[in-house]
Amino acid sequence: MLFEGITTPSSINEQVLQFSRTLSTALPIYLDCAPEAWSLQSCCEMNVSRYVDEHGGRIICGYRIWYNEPLYIEGERHAVWTDGNEVRDVSFVDTGETRTLFVPDDKSFDGAPLKVRFAFSEPDRAVLAGWEAMMKMVPIQRMSPQDAWNRMPTYEQWLAGSRMPNLLTIWQ
Repeated sequence: MLFEGITTPSSINEQVLQFSRTLSTALPIYLDCAPEAWSLQSCCEMNVSRYVDEHGGRIICGYRIWYNEPLYIEGERHAVWTDGNEVRDVSFVDTGETRTLFVPDDKSFDGAPLKVRFAFSEPDRAVLAGWEAMMKMVPIQRMSPQDAWNRMPTYEQWLAGSRMPNLLTIWQ
C-alpha cells in the first residue's frame, strides 16, 4: 500500500528534491520536534501563534514531507517558528517521530493545499487517484480553531497516553 510505512525521509534524495520543488523554491531542512507541554496535536499554526505571543519571532509556513520510498511522497501543510536565526518546530507528531523534514514556502497557512500527494509510478498514480476520489465522498469537516484548542490532546497528555485521530468523519 502506498501509505504503509510512511515516515520522514531518511535522506534528501532525488525523489524528495523533485517533490519539494513542486511545493517551493526553498530547500527542505530537517527539524527536531521541540514541542511545549501545552502544544496541541495537529494544531501547528495555533501552536506557533501562541509561541510567538510568548517569545516573539514569527511563523514560517510550508510542508512536512512524508515518504514511502520509493513509491509515494506527500506534503502535509505545517507551520514552524523562527526568530530570524533559529527555526524551531514547536509541534509534535502523533506517531512519535522526533525529527521531520520541512520545506518552507512564502504562502500563508491557509493559502496552500493542506495535503499534496504524489506517486512515482503510473500504476501507483492510478491507485492514488482512486483513493483521492473515494476520500472526496467521505464527509470531513475541519474543526474550528476553538474546538481544536479544546479537544485535541496536548503534548503532555499525549506523552501520558492520550490519543485522538487527526481526522474525524461527519456522518449525516
